[in-house]
Amino acid sequence: MIMVDPRVTDFDDADVSDPALDARAVETIAVDALAIDPLVVDAPVVDPTAVDALVVDLEPEPRRHLRVAPDSVKRRRHVRIAAAAAVVSISATLFAVVGFNVELAQHQIQLQKLQVEVQAEQLTYYDLRARVAQSSSPSVISHEAARLGMIKASPTYLAAPIPPPPADSTTP
Repeated sequence: MIMVDPRVTDFDDADVSDPALDARAVETIAVDALAIDPLVVDAPVVDPTAVDALVVDLEPEPRRHLRVAPDSVKRRRHVRIAAAAAVVSISATLFAVVGFNVELAQHQIQLQKLQVEVQAEQLTYYDLRARVAQSSSPSVISHEAARLGMIKASPTYLAAPIPPPPADSTTP
């Protein structure tokens, strides 16, 4: 049984630079350990055979279901493949979106050109309609007729005989 002197417990081996001091410290510890009477020490003495009797027989631990961890190379390969697939799908999606935007922009330009053409044709239509309405007015027609040498005629009304409706035989 080895006992340690409380005066020497703060002794650090790293601080020792003198071998004579080191030898003196070891000698002091050994002398103090021999000088201490085991009956004077307040620590209880434990019999090693009694410790074995105190150990309680525990139930054996259930067998754990263990399995071999997957190979890290395969796992890394799967992660790389999944990452590459994600990058490819995201890139394809972005290219598709850009393509659709380009197509929409081209159709928008065509639509604007067609709208300009429709507006021009509508203006032409309204101008022609106004000319037809002006040309077909009664005053323009009478002026044109006078220029061509036509005279104004007075209207002659003809009387057309209207026969009476046939008698209905079903009425009393």
